[in-house]
Amino acid sequence: NAALFWYNLMRNGEVDMRSRHGACPVLTGIKWIVTKWLHERGQEWRRPCGLNQFDQERYVGDLGAPEPKHHSNTRSEAKEPRN
Repeated sequence: NAALFWYNLMRNGEVDMRSRHGACPVLTGIKWIVTKWLHERGQEWRRPCGLNQFDQERYVGDLGAPEPKHHSNTRSEAKEPRN
C-alpha cells in the first residue's frame, strides 16, 4: 500500500501551482483513488502564516519534520524585498 500527501497552499494561503496534477488511466488491473481534503480554514493556530509577506515556505513542522534549511520548496517567482 502507498499514499501520497502534499500541500497545495503556501504558508500565506496562496495556491502552490506546483501541486496541480492529473490521473492516468489503468491499462490492466483496478485503480483505487481516495481523496481526503484537509481544509486550510480553522487551522490558524496549528499552521500559522508567516509575519513576512515574502515568507512563502511551506510549513512542514506540524508533521514532525524540521523546517527546510535551504528553502528548496519555496516558490521560484517569489521575490525577496530589497533593503
